[in-house]
Amino acid sequence: MPIFRKSIISTECDECGRQFAISSGGVCENCRHILCTTHLHGSVARRVAIAFGAQMLCVRCRTGQPIPPKK
Repeated sequence: MPIFRKSIISTECDECGRQFAISSGGVCENCRHILCTTHLHGSVARRVAIAFGAQMLCVRCRTGQPIPPKK
């Protein structure tokens, strides 16, 4: 009986359009886009910071780039 299974529920990244498991990405608290791990966290260091309580902001919001409208 496996304890850890890959999620069968997936969604599409608003930034790149790639399908990803919901458990690996998330929603930016600022722009409310649903994003894959690459576009939400950007790096392992940022992912660790979020685990310790940092605000979950996407790469665009953290760097001050303009946010495209949701599709």
